[in-house]
Amino acid sequence: MTIKLECCLADVCLPDYWSGHHKPHCQILVWHGMKLKEIKQALKYELNGGIVAGADYDSQCDKWHNAAIAAVNRMCGAVKGQRTFFRDLEENDEDADHEESIYAFFVFTEL
Repeated sequence: MTIKLECCLADVCLPDYWSGHHKPHCQILVWHGMKLKEIKQALKYELNGGIVAGADYDSQCDKWHNAAIAAVNRMCGAVKGQRTFFRDLEENDEDADHEESIYAFFVFTEL
């Protein structure tokens, strides 16, 4: 049995405001001007670390993991040629002390 998944952005918010999801999902730290390559790397890091919430995949772990990685690899911007993302977030001064981090939450759905 082959599994095909899609990885979709569900929300961008402070972690306290994420209400969760019943489907498998991951969260990654995001910033103004993040590149798609960085988004994919962060998602793969979470997946490879087993940091997925929302469902139990023990029976098909390897198949599901491979399908999730493939879904991340297929991700592209909604606007053709878009190079940077999360442009509506404030630009941070790297020297400033930041108390709150913004996260993007991605949900995996079966196609």
